[in-house]
Amino acid sequence: MTTNFVIFHKEHKRETPFRPTEADLQGLKYELVARVDADEVEEAYKLTNSIHGFWGENESVTVLSRSKFTPRSTSVGDIIVQFDGDMLQEILIVAPAGHSSVRSRDFWVDKLKINPGIGV
Repeated sequence: MTTNFVIFHKEHKRETPFRPTEADLQGLKYELVARVDADEVEEAYKLTNSIHGFWGENESVTVLSRSKFTPRSTSVGDIIVQFDGDMLQEILIVAPAGHSSVRSRDFWVDKLKINPGIGV
């Protein structure tokens, strides 16, 4: 079953630790960059990485970035939001290996302005 994922990239102006905690990231600015139709979070991550060309050219990805620059690949500290239809399932922080669920879900819903129509 294909799930809808929305990807937020953190600002790159500030240094973040190699293994950032949720608290390390709460003061950063984030930009909504993509909606991805994928079967699992690992696939959504892979589809938003430029490996053999710009990731925005992947068929399952809709680029939502409003930046005048080409969006970078998804990396540590970025946020992946998982929806099942209109239902928010999980908010994940990209880690050096894999990802982790946020603990302060309400904080991130408010900060990122997450709602069922986001990215649609």
